Amino acid sequence: MYNIPHETIINNFKEIADKYQELIVHLMQGKGSIIPQNLINSDKNRIIATLMVEQFWANPEKFCSINAQYIEKLRELTTNAFVKFVGSPAKAIFSPDNRDKRFKDSLWEENAYFDFVKQYYLLSAEWLKKNIDQYELSDDLKQHLDFLTRHFIDAFSPSNFAFCNPKVLRETLESGGQNLVQGLENFLRDIKNSGDILNIRTTDKSAFKLGENIATTKGKVIFQNDLMQLICYEPKAKVHKIPILIIPPCINKYYILDLSSHNSLISFLVENNF
Repeated sequence: MYNIPHETIINNFKEIADKYQELIVHLMQGKGSIIPQNLINSDKNRIIATLMVEQFWANPEKFCSINAQYIEKLRELTTNAFVKFVGSPAKAIFSPDNRDKRFKDSLWEENAYFDFVKQYYLLSAEWLKKNIDQYELSDDLKQHLDFLTRHFIDAFSPSNFAFCNPKVLRETLESGGQNLVQGLENFLRDIKNSGDILNIRTTDKSAFKLGENIATTKGKVIFQNDLMQLICYEPKAKVHKIPILIIPPCINKYYILDLSSHNSLISFLVENNF
């Protein structure tokens, strides 16, 4: 089915093993941490953990009932999966939202293994959300916990793991593992170029030159910290009394407003004495 020489496959998987070992060494040295320590060891997290423990011991029956429901649904899902594994038709117990693009590949539904992995993930995500909702917290703490929980659930989606993702496995078979080699090369490059926190490259930085084809309006950074930079642009001789402060979305950063002179909002504002 796949006309790939055995030597190529063997060399690819040897390279995968070598790069994986190198990756582990870098991670053990503290480079490219996926979860910042200051996010884990925050005052909010300690307060939330304390309140959750106190509320659990004050009324354990309330929380155990959700776990009992989870176990019952897991038993039902396991039975359903066994029926599908032996080749009999079985209707899905848990289905993703139609807008969820993670499970669009047909194998997530047709293949018994992938179908079970998908449904087990959806069941566990539902259980975790219900568990979190049981705790009585202030609005601020609740939003913080919801944020962490949502990202935790998204991070552990089976679509994010090679051996649980049919598209990745299909590509691995078709390329003889070359896709995994390239992926590890990209990951290693990002790890090596990161400090304490993993910094994933999302663009070709060599394609842009500051002041020429990006951020063309004259100005300078007058304040910066780990989160942001405050840029003051070179003003005209006469300007409006009240300045404009623009806070761009983090995903686009400031340069989306100042790409080049002919399509720069920043340049337009400066020219109009702001």
